[in-house]
Amino acid sequence: MGQPARFRIEGSNPDVMLLRDLGPWNRYYTITNDAERVVERVLPMLGQRRLFYYDSEGELTELLVKDGRFAGFKPAPQGVPKKALLAVPQIVWFFPNGNTAVCDSNGKQMPELQESWFLLYVKFLEEKGIDPEGIEFQLPHGKATVFKTSEGNYNWRF
Repeated sequence: MGQPARFRIEGSNPDVMLLRDLGPWNRYYTITNDAERVVERVLPMLGQRRLFYYDSEGELTELLVKDGRFAGFKPAPQGVPKKALLAVPQIVWFFPNGNTAVCDSNGKQMPELQESWFLLYVKFLEEKGIDPEGIEFQLPHGKATVFKTSEGNYNWRF
């Protein structure tokens, strides 16, 4: 039995998220054969966007999502270029306060791709079994303290 599909997010905009199947398919399921798990994995980032992917043959296909679950496949319209589907990030800023900003070629921010670099590191520590709440973090703006919110997510304050 193969491992879960290996893919990357090629890009996204407020309407569409586009994935690319990476393989190798002798070790990993294709997106097509692992569609339910792929939808589960991207769902927290997907919101109300449509989900498209380039399959192992390079064909563009839509993964239909209904009520937060995989609901089938739909062939993409013929001749739709990738640029027509989405804006691609052109610049990423890493700010000294722990945040990031991502903009497309028109200078428009892409909030769906903006993830705090600081919280990514906090999550990394937690995955390694280290409690980030007990660590002193020194950032350019000063000492940052990590805490859990009432929703169970991490945040920080200076």
